[in-house]
Amino acid sequence: MEEKQELLNVCAVQMDIVAADIAANIEYLDRTITTGEADLWVLPETFATGFASTSPHLSQKDGGEVLDFLIRKSRECHTAICGSVIVEEGSRRFNRFYLVDETGRIQHYDKRHLFSYGGEGRHITGGTERQLWELKGWKIMPIVCYDLRFPVWSRNDTDYDLLLCVANWPDSRIAAWDALLKARAIENMAYLVGVNRIGIDALGSVHTGHSVIYTPLGKALDYSENTETILRATLNASRIENIRSKYGFLADRDTFDIEK
Repeated sequence: MEEKQELLNVCAVQMDIVAADIAANIEYLDRTITTGEADLWVLPETFATGFASTSPHLSQKDGGEVLDFLIRKSRECHTAICGSVIVEEGSRRFNRFYLVDETGRIQHYDKRHLFSYGGEGRHITGGTERQLWELKGWKIMPIVCYDLRFPVWSRNDTDYDLLLCVANWPDSRIAAWDALLKARAIENMAYLVGVNRIGIDALGSVHTGHSVIYTPLGKALDYSENTETILRATLNASRIENIRSKYGFLADRDTFDIEK
C-alpha cells in the first residue's frame, strides 16, 4: 500500500437518475464531474440506469459502456470515481460497486445483501466477499444500499478509514437511512460517505436524498436533502488516528467471524 495522503478531498453527487437511460445519466455526470475538485467522486447506486431498471438489456457485460465511462472520466479529470452498475458476467448479474482511479486501476465489490422486499434477488446474484479498497493510502470499505442494515458486514475489523455507502433509498424509509448511516460512522470510528439519489424511479418510488458525509464521531461535514447537488468534504487521516487513540472504542469490540 502506498503512503497515506494526509487529506482526502471527496465530492458526492446527489442526482435524479433518469430511468433506463444510460446515455442521459452519463451525459449529466460528464458535465458534473470536473478536474481539480476532489481525489474521489462518489456516485449513487446504479447511477446509469436506476435501481428499478432491471431489464436484461440494461445490464453491462463485464461493466460495458458504464465502466468505460468511469475509466475515461477518471483519466480525463485525474481523479478516482466510484458508483454501482448492474453487470452481466456469464449467466449471472451483479450489482457491482466499482472504484476506478486515474491510473486505470479497477477495484470492485458485489453487493452482498439483496433487497428481498423489492425482489432484487430475482434478477441479481449476491456477492460473497467483503472488500477493502485502497486509494492514496486510505483503506476504504464499500457497501451498497441494503448492506447498510447489517452492521456485522461493515464491521471495522480491518482498521479501515472510510466507509462508502451508495444507494437508491426511498423516502418512505428515509428515517432508517439517516439513523443507520450515523450509527455506522460512530460504531466503526471511520469517516462515512452516504450517497443517495433523488427523484421518482421507474416503479414510482420517491427518493429525497439525505446524502451525508460524517466524521468518525458522527458529525455531519456536509448534508443535503431533496435537490441535485454536490456534497464536499476534506477528510483528515490524523483526525482518525487521534480519535481512535483518545477513545479506544475499537479495542473493546467483540470478536466473531462472519459466515459467508
